[in-house]
Amino acid sequence: RQMELAWELGAPVAYHIRDAHAEMLEIMKGMKARLTGGIIHCFSGSAEMAKEYLKLGYYISFAGPLTFKKAPKLQEACRIVPKDRLLIETDSPYMAPEPVRGTRNEPTNVRYVGIKLAELRGETIVLNESQQRELRAQNSSLKEVRAKLAGTGITVKFGKKGEKGTLVENLGNFQEEYPFVIGIGDEKDALNDFLD
Repeated sequence: RQMELAWELGAPVAYHIRDAHAEMLEIMKGMKARLTGGIIHCFSGSAEMAKEYLKLGYYISFAGPLTFKKAPKLQEACRIVPKDRLLIETDSPYMAPEPVRGTRNEPTNVRYVGIKLAELRGETIVLNESQQRELRAQNSSLKEVRAKLAGTGITVKFGKKGEKGTLVENLGNFQEEYPFVIGIGDEKDALNDFLD
């Protein structure tokens, strides 16, 4: 019924299809003359499925799962989608990409999807100076923290910038936790205060 309503209104449709690509393609092909186009949101299919959606005039959108190590079919699919039919998204607040997988997804994480997409397609992403500085600062801060923690029995539960993180000291049968707010440099400062 929703596809018929889209036809009546002349509106595109965003489809979120999970574990039902073959069935959805069968429905779409049966309604081919009345399809209004749109997006295959948070695409999770294979390259073969992507080709079928493209033939029907759809855009293909990739989200966090593209960055997962166990997503070879999805990664292959992103390579065959033409640039003019390719989108990226976060699917926030779900499916956070690597390296923030397991946390609440935020729109700012779309950059990780874009970086992985470019890597898989052999393309280049151009970052402005501010973005380059932010990435360098985050990477060096995290490396310093991990290096200082090596062998101490202390781990860090990182959140996202502006949220709470936790230093965790493993003390035999229990753990002591020390919360701090995450921001560039804050992890290092919190760790130095803790270790002093």
